[in-house]
Amino acid sequence: MTQYLETVIWLEQTEPGQYQRYVVETGSAFQPCLDLGDYDGDTDFATGNFVFTPDEASPWNWSVTVWENQAMSPR
Repeated sequence: MTQYLETVIWLEQTEPGQYQRYVVETGSAFQPCLDLGDYDGDTDFATGNFVFTPDEASPWNWSVTVWENQAMSPR
């Protein structure tokens, strides 16, 4: 049985000490790094991903995923 984990979450501070939790992605956890930034006028983030698969000719597979913010307006 495949277990689906909440692998990327976003916590938005709604007031001091209070946070709203959002699940951005579920699946297998392969995002060892994350960078938060302004890629297009609002707060976005990118995750670095990798998978090691020893059975393949090229065992290291890697990528970068940019998560574009579509919910918040620029501040």
